[in-house]
Amino acid sequence: MKLLKKILLPVNPEYYTRETLDFTIQLAKLYQSEIIPIHIIGKEAEFMSIRDIAHKIAEEHIKKVQSRIKKEGINTVDPVIDFGNHFDRIAIAALKYDVNVILFGIRIGTEQEGSSLNLNIEKVIRHCDKPVWAVKEGQKGMIKKILCPVDFSEASKRALLNAIHISHKFDAKLTLLSVYTPLKTRFPLLAGEFTKENKESYSEYNDHFKAFLNDFTFPGSAPALAVRTGVPEQEILREIKEKKHDLLIMGSTGRTALGRFMTGSVTEKVIRQVPCSFITTKSEDMIDLRLETKINTIEHHYNIARHKQKSGLLDEAIGEYLICLSLNDMHIASLFGLSEIYGRKGMKDKEALYKRMAVEIINRLFKDNIIPG
Repeated sequence: MKLLKKILLPVNPEYYTRETLDFTIQLAKLYQSEIIPIHIIGKEAEFMSIRDIAHKIAEEHIKKVQSRIKKEGINTVDPVIDFGNHFDRIAIAALKYDVNVILFGIRIGTEQEGSSLNLNIEKVIRHCDKPVWAVKEGQKGMIKKILCPVDFSEASKRALLNAIHISHKFDAKLTLLSVYTPLKTRFPLLAGEFTKENKESYSEYNDHFKAFLNDFTFPGSAPALAVRTGVPEQEILREIKEKKHDLLIMGSTGRTALGRFMTGSVTEKVIRQVPCSFITTKSEDMIDLRLETKINTIEHHYNIARHKQKSGLLDEAIGEYLICLSLNDMHIASLFGLSEIYGRKGMKDKEALYKRMAVEIINRLFKDNIIPG
């Protein structure tokens, strides 16, 4: 059972560096993911003579990438080479292969140079429902500090659920940021009229923030909480620069359609200037959160079963092991646990039955190369 099955990796030079591949391989190892490399040849190569040359160059490049992936022991598929508009063909490939995430490399310019986010990456984020992970050029090693802005919308809930899992998986510090926009910011000409209203509104906003977080469970250490006052995109960028976060995780839609029409997408404004790697989520999760919940539930009942078994409460332990098997009938540890208990109870037939079931599953997994030999 894999939480992040497939990663689509565009390998055109404008999206790709050796560091991008290094990070993708680290990510694939962490999640046992499959990497799907793709190279898009632009429409300008439609003429047959140019097309053949372009295809040959792309084929040589993508084979080198695939060779490196295989050398690292990562599963991959036949390289994908396609012709047409980059963002269009990438989005279509993401749907065709049903990937969990599209991973791009990005170059971060200086403040003087301004944004350098590739226009095709922006278009993929805007038009494709798949999550996008943009890895900053020069990033080395794993993520240590993650920022997830929330505005209490469904989009930010989805982003936060992914951020909770990723921070736990990477053992990274998670910071949750919410930005309160006072009335004086929205109506500057009337700024002096809103002192009392802003004070009351800010208090209500903090209460709303705390209530919003009550719906989430945070494994490990609790996240850091931050509330800033001002324009959302400006405060998000200021938080990243001041606290030097490695990764930003945001939902890519705003609160309401009217809000997006009136102010533009906060996410789009942020990612054009963000000085770190980022993930955007839309209507699909990057991580299979339903599967993660199921795995966590199995682990919970299995731990109870082991505790009951060690305490001599064998019948109660049997009940917990059976719950695990109802969630996953190939849960080997529960099968062995039941075999042990029935052995202690002198029920040799059931002891042998559950042990045989566990061994048969192990042999099948070895045969299918699901468990490495």
